Amino acid sequence: MDSRNAILMAVGIGASGLLVGLLLSRSDAAGAGDLALAAEPASAISSDSHEFALAPEPQEVERPSSRVTVPTESPAVPDHPPAAPTRVEPKPKGYVSSDPRELPETTLDEMKGKRARLEDTLTKKKRPILAARYQEGIFEHLSDKASWSGGETEKQRGEIYSVFLEWNGVNRVVLPRWQYPELYEYKDEIARLDKLIADGDRELALKLRRR
Repeated sequence: MDSRNAILMAVGIGASGLLVGLLLSRSDAAGAGDLALAAEPASAISSDSHEFALAPEPQEVERPSSRVTVPTESPAVPDHPPAAPTRVEPKPKGYVSSDPRELPETTLDEMKGKRARLEDTLTKKKRPILAARYQEGIFEHLSDKASWSGGETEKQRGEIYSVFLEWNGVNRVVLPRWQYPELYEYKDEIARLDKLIADGDRELALKLRRR
């Protein structure tokens, strides 16, 4: 009887131990599974973060601007508009110019008449200017005597001047060419006509001799 009870007790203790072992085994398996499941996301996160760190950042590519710069400044406008071409009116028939430089010189008589008009115009224009410069003391003292017998040199023939005889001597006033270019236009025309008239007189004299 005692041995039977002992056997039953042993079987019961063994069954209890086996049941406890099974429970512990399941508990360990479940815990391991949970740990595996918990480790998976961590591993995935770790892997993702590693790939994210290794992935290069997208670089910005500079593209040429498609905008076209349009100048905003308007072209410069000239201060004064270009002058319109002046129309030269034809001179009426029988027109006589008041400027002796425009007189004809096709014949010898016309040359002589033009030269006389030029000389007269030049004399009228130069006299007041020469007198004013003499009064201002702008002159050249030539001699202490009140007489002068000097002749014209080549240089003097090309100048506009006047000689003043005074009690204290002889003084000469010269008009510079650079100051009075208009007066020297008359002077140069007279010199040119003098040459043409001289040549014409010689040619006329030769023609008269041949007759």
